[in-house]
Amino acid sequence: MKLGLENKTALISGASRGIGLAIAQALAEEGCNLALVARGAPGLEQAAAGLGSRVSFHAADAADAAATESAVAAAASRWGGLDILVCNAGSGASVPPGKETEAEWRRVLDLNLFSALNMISAARPYLRAGGAIVCVSSICGLAALGAPVTYSAAKAALNAAIKGLARPLAQEGLRINAVAPGNILFPGGTWDRKKSENPEGVAEMLRRGMKVSAGTDATRVASYNPWVSLSWLVTGRTVGGLQITPQRNCLDREAALRMWTENVTWFSNEQGNKGQIAAGQLADLVVPDRDFFGCPESEIADTSALLTMVGGKVVWGAGEFAELDDSAPPPAMPDWSPVRRFGGYGAWGAEGKPLQAAMQRVACCDTACGVHGHAHANAWASEIPASDLRGFWGALGCACWAV
Repeated sequence: MKLGLENKTALISGASRGIGLAIAQALAEEGCNLALVARGAPGLEQAAAGLGSRVSFHAADAADAAATESAVAAAASRWGGLDILVCNAGSGASVPPGKETEAEWRRVLDLNLFSALNMISAARPYLRAGGAIVCVSSICGLAALGAPVTYSAAKAALNAAIKGLARPLAQEGLRINAVAPGNILFPGGTWDRKKSENPEGVAEMLRRGMKVSAGTDATRVASYNPWVSLSWLVTGRTVGGLQITPQRNCLDREAALRMWTENVTWFSNEQGNKGQIAAGQLADLVVPDRDFFGCPESEIADTSALLTMVGGKVVWGAGEFAELDDSAPPPAMPDWSPVRRFGGYGAWGAEGKPLQAAMQRVACCDTACGVHGHAHANAWASEIPASDLRGFWGALGCACWAV
C-alpha cells in the first residue's frame, strides 16, 4: 500500500515494541525517515536494527517533559524537521477497581495522557505545514469495558484533549486524530502473558468432556453467518488474520461443524430432535456454495448459502435452487437484532453474494451514504486511496463512518 509518504519524517513514541514497532515497520515500508522514542535504549537499538538505514533512536521517558523536549529536538535536528508524529506510549496495566491511590492515578495519567501531551508540545515547533499527529487511544476511553478505571479515564481524557486541540492545530496547518484499538496481541505484551498463563482452548475443553457448543444467544448479531465462527474454530485467526489461538487448540472441520449443529442441542434440551440430518429430526439444513471440508481455510469465512431449509420448508434458494424459493427470506429475529437494522452481515450483496444481497434488501439500514449507498462494509474494509481522497470521500463526504 502506497500512501504517498516517501521521504516524510515520522517520530514515534513507544516505538520499541508492540503497536509502536508495527507502525514504524509500516512507515519504513512506505519510505519514511524514522525517529524512534522509548524509555529503554537497548530495546530501541534492537528495534532500529530491523528498520533499515533511515532510522534514528532517542531514549526518553515521554512522561518526562524535559526529556521529551530534548529527544524531539535531537530527532528534528537529525532529519531537518518532522512531518508525522505518532503518540503511542502507554500501558493498560493498573490496579483493580477500588484499589486506586493518588500515586497510581498520577502514574497512569502520566503514562497514558501526559506522555502524548508532552510529545505534541515538544514536536509542535518542528512539524511542517500539512503534518499529521496520530495519538493511540483505546476503546476503553469510549465505553466502560472492564478495563482499569485509571486507564479508561486517562484515555477518555486523551480523546477530549485531541478534540480540543484539533482547531488550534488546524490553524497551524496540522491535523490531529486518535485511533482507538482494542486488545492487541504482541510478544511480551499483556495478552501474550495471559495467553501463556491460560493456554487451554476449545479443543482442550472438548478433550476433557465438557459440554461446549458454538452459537448461543450471541448469534443474534450475525444470524445469517456462522462461517466466521467456524473459520475461527478451525484456524484460530480473527477476521483480520491475527493468530490468537494456538494451532494445538484449534478444531478440525468436522468437530467445528458439530459445535454449530449437534453439540448445540444439549444446551436447549433438544438432543435427538435436531442437529443431524437423520430420520425423525427437524429438517433444517443448508447447502453451501463451496465444499466446507475441502476448500482452503482462508475461504471458510466467505461461505454463503445456495439453499436453506427450516422446518422442512425452503426459505432461501439461489443458483440451481432458485426455482425452489418463491419468497424473500424472513427478517432476523428478534426485531431489535443488529442484523435486522444494519442490513445483514457485511453487506456482501454488492460483491455477488446472493443471500447477503437479499438480506440487505430485507433488512437494509436507514442510513445511506451519498458515495457508497448502503454498502457501508465496502468502505469500512477498503484501503483509503490517499492519492484520490476526493474520489473516495465524495463531494459531500463518505458517511459510512457515521452509521
